[in-house]
Amino acid sequence: PVSAGGREIPLALGMQIPIPMAISIVVVVATLTLLVMYTLMFGDSEYHQNGVFGKILGLLGRFAGFFTGPHFYNMVERVVGAACCNRMLRVQDYVFFQKNPIFPCIYVTFVSVGFAIFYRFAWPFLDFHQDKPWGISGFHKYNAFGIVGMCVAIFIGNLKSDPGIITEDNVEEEEKRFPYDEVLYRRKDCYTCKFNRPARSKHCSTCDQCVSRFDHHCPWINNCVGGNNIWLFLSFLGIHSFLCFYGGILIALIMRAIVTEKGLFTMFVHQSGGGLSPVTMGVVIRWLVHTHAPLVGLGFFLIMISLVLFVFLMYHFFLVAVNTTTNETFKWKDMRRDIKSRDKLMKRRAAAEKERKEKGDETEPEESRESKRLRAIKHELADLKNVYHKGVAANLSEALFPQRTFARVRREAEAAPVKKAKGGAKTQDEAPHAGNATPGGGKAKSKSKTSKKE
Repeated sequence: PVSAGGREIPLALGMQIPIPMAISIVVVVATLTLLVMYTLMFGDSEYHQNGVFGKILGLLGRFAGFFTGPHFYNMVERVVGAACCNRMLRVQDYVFFQKNPIFPCIYVTFVSVGFAIFYRFAWPFLDFHQDKPWGISGFHKYNAFGIVGMCVAIFIGNLKSDPGIITEDNVEEEEKRFPYDEVLYRRKDCYTCKFNRPARSKHCSTCDQCVSRFDHHCPWINNCVGGNNIWLFLSFLGIHSFLCFYGGILIALIMRAIVTEKGLFTMFVHQSGGGLSPVTMGVVIRWLVHTHAPLVGLGFFLIMISLVLFVFLMYHFFLVAVNTTTNETFKWKDMRRDIKSRDKLMKRRAAAEKERKEKGDETEPEESRESKRLRAIKHELADLKNVYHKGVAANLSEALFPQRTFARVRREAEAAPVKKAKGGAKTQDEAPHAGNATPGGGKAKSKSKTSKKE
């Protein structure tokens, strides 16, 4: 198409996708991304588990379970043989269940390729007509290096951070952090580490170590997220979300400056039936995709990734604000589900027992292991309270400033009065169980002596 005045607007002849359809595709992709994220995070909640999101999550679980289950591997074994199938299992175990540098290398690749594309195609425009209101300031050159440098630094910090590893040397200090709520956490030994497992801790099977206030194991940082590095993980999500959003908006401003400098909206194009018509937004977008495809693709990718990271950031900030962890959310869900299942089981047992008595049947039916497990639960739904929630401000301080919080806990523990125990020996009052930080002075060399009752 040629504009009035003889100036030509080069367009891809094969690009005949209408702009409303292109916009619809973008909206559909963004909506599906948000729906998938929402389903993965909240589909198993008590509000959605019997609804549409719960059913979708169940379908996704069954789909993933098929490719990790025995039926799939039996099919593969018939095709490629047992030796090749065993190699596949070893690769799967290494990638998903062992510490490895694969995902950090993927991260480095994404950052390197993305910045290379940005430097090659966007860098020449960072001082583009900066004297004009629609121009691009050269100051963005410094911002680009600064923000990317911060992202890499925080990424390395997460890789090398201590999430709160519990050892024989600091287990006694860790036991002072949080009390046992006797719902999710009771005194029990870690059968791998061979010492008492402090409240809110968990043994990570990937890292093969107990972690204080365990949240989850993140393959992107090849490390656990725990009480000592949750603030670093939040920084990781926040700075990368900002980087992607900033890069996407900057690319959008660059494309606007290019369109304005060329005066595309002042041009006219020939119609297929003859005559001229003003350049529309659809024509401009097709021209940008044709002439600046790497910029358009990178900008769309950055905006989508920033949206995903921002949702995860807000989710983890919510968990911090109510002083719970990803691991504990699953525990609470399981506990609520078990209590409801127990109540239904007891009603069925009562009805069955009444029916047997009416028939004069004195035989007791055989009880399954699952039924015994459910009947052993003594808690009610009203008992499920998060005793670690101390208010939003205190919860944020506990997660974002762990060193300061733990120092306060230790001062309070040292100032606790000494009183006589019943047996005549002197013991210290139970130390306050608040805070979440690195135990700086644990020197105990012996294993913690605990009861093995659960």
